[in-house]
Amino acid sequence: MKNQFTLMKQIPKGTLMLLFLKGISIAAAVAYSFYNSFIAFFLLFPLVYVYVLRECQECMKKKKIQSGVQFADGLSSVSAALFAGYSVENAFKEAKKELELLYGKDCELASEFGIITKKIEMNKTVEDALEEFAKKSENEDIITFSEVFRFAKRSGGDLISIVKTAADNIRDKQNVKRDIEILVSAKRFEQKIMNIIPFAIILYLNLTMPDMLKPLYHNLFGICVMSAALICYMAAVFMSEKIADIEV
Repeated sequence: MKNQFTLMKQIPKGTLMLLFLKGISIAAAVAYSFYNSFIAFFLLFPLVYVYVLRECQECMKKKKIQSGVQFADGLSSVSAALFAGYSVENAFKEAKKELELLYGKDCELASEFGIITKKIEMNKTVEDALEEFAKKSENEDIITFSEVFRFAKRSGGDLISIVKTAADNIRDKQNVKRDIEILVSAKRFEQKIMNIIPFAIILYLNLTMPDMLKPLYHNLFGICVMSAALICYMAAVFMSEKIADIEV
């Protein structure tokens, strides 16, 4: 539960409010379509929290992908600066400037690179500063790089080559993710259309032939039938999302 609240705190308040409003709208649509009951809306209200939590997870997943792309660009700048003869501290300073030019002054990664630079100026080792940033980011690519960087620093490896190779590998991984996203985007759009169809059919029947659905509302048999249909529908939506969610 604590992790869930922590996750929500990482989402901008405006976005979080919109997600709650959207979740409430969906709960109201389900209550009307499947139960035609105002009481059902309150009983289904916990689903709003589940919906918001899932959307927050999707937002964080997209944010991690974006931070991965930015981190690859940042490492390329660090590698170029090291190759030009800059110290590690100044290399991160130059990378910060490059990131601000590419992604604007509000770039979160540029701010993190600035924090790394300040930590180095306070006599903290580069490895420790990178490790702290990696733990904070919770990004697998950044965590892996910090571990490789620490090992290379201890063993006296070629830092320029290691940083450049890490940047290329992260960028290749992000390109594969982008290609997969393009390939499945059409299917995901079809999935969203299919998600809307059950509500559209029930709404159409309620508006045009209300007597047809009356036996399914406000009685035990109808509630059981519609609840079973809703459970099957939610399971189908969950499975379709899992199928379309391809990890790289």
